[in-house]
Amino acid sequence: MIQIVTDSMSDIRQEEARREGVVVLPQHVLFGEESFADGVDLTTDEFYLKLSSAKVLPKTSQVTPEAFDQAFRDALAKGDDVLCITGSSRLSGTFQSATIARDMQKDASRIFLVDSLNASLGQQILIWQAVRMRDCDMPVEEILSRISALRERISLVGQVQNLKHLVMGGRLSVTTARLGTTLNLRPMIRLVRGKLEQDGLTRGRRRSHEWFAKQLLSQPRDPDYPVHIASAMAPMDLTALREALEKKNLLGEDVREVGIGPIVGTHTGQGVLALAWVRMQE
Repeated sequence: MIQIVTDSMSDIRQEEARREGVVVLPQHVLFGEESFADGVDLTTDEFYLKLSSAKVLPKTSQVTPEAFDQAFRDALAKGDDVLCITGSSRLSGTFQSATIARDMQKDASRIFLVDSLNASLGQQILIWQAVRMRDCDMPVEEILSRISALRERISLVGQVQNLKHLVMGGRLSVTTARLGTTLNLRPMIRLVRGKLEQDGLTRGRRRSHEWFAKQLLSQPRDPDYPVHIASAMAPMDLTALREALEKKNLLGEDVREVGIGPIVGTHTGQGVLALAWVRMQE
C-alpha cells in the first residue's frame, strides 16, 4: 500500500482526508501568543472570525520535522510506502521539514517527496490525482513521475477582495488601499513557480470575471482533469464567478469547490477567489 501525506496548506479537511486515506499534518496559526493547529483546534470559520477583529496579522508556522517523522514511521511500520506532497517550498518551510524527516528514516528509500509548488486548490489537484492512481494500484514510482509532470501544467490564479490584509502584511500602502477601495479595484494574483505574484488590477465584479475568463482562454484546460474553484468565506461571489465562467463554457462538467483555509487566508484575507486547472500539454 501507499500512504499519501500532505500538510494543511492543501485545505483538505481532516474528515475528508480520513475518508480518502490521506494524512494531513496541520500547520499552525499564531494569534499573538495563542497557537492553533489548522483544521484540528481551529476551524476555517473560527479563523476568519478572529482575523476580522485582529489588529495585527497572525503568523503561520510550518509542519515540524518531528510531525513528519511520526507520520512516516507510522506508515513504514504498517509496511506502506510513503508519497508526501507538500505545499510550495517558496511559501513555507514544510517541504524542508519533510526532507529532514525522510533523511532520519532507516527506510528512507521508501519515502517519496514532491514539492507541489502550489497551495490550496492547486495542491489538491495533485493530491487527488495521486489518490486516484494509488487506488488503481499504480506503483509509487509511477505515481511520483506522473505527479511531478502534472505539477508543471497547473495554473492557479486569484483575486484579492479585502485590501486591509495586504496593508497589514506590508504589501500595500494605506493610501493605495484607500484609493483602491474607493475605486473598487481588485488585485489579481497568480502562482508562478510556487510563489504568489500580483498580476494587475481590475475594477468591479464584471471585469474581474472577464479577467478569469481570459486566463482560461489563454491557457486552455485539459478536459481530463477537474477545474477547482475556491473562495475564502465568499460563497455568493464564488457562485457568481462560477456562473459567469459556465456561461462561456469554460469550466467543463467536473468542477470542484474548495474553501480557502487559514494558511493561505492569513496572507490574502477573507473574500479571495481562486481558480486552478491543468493546462493542455504543449
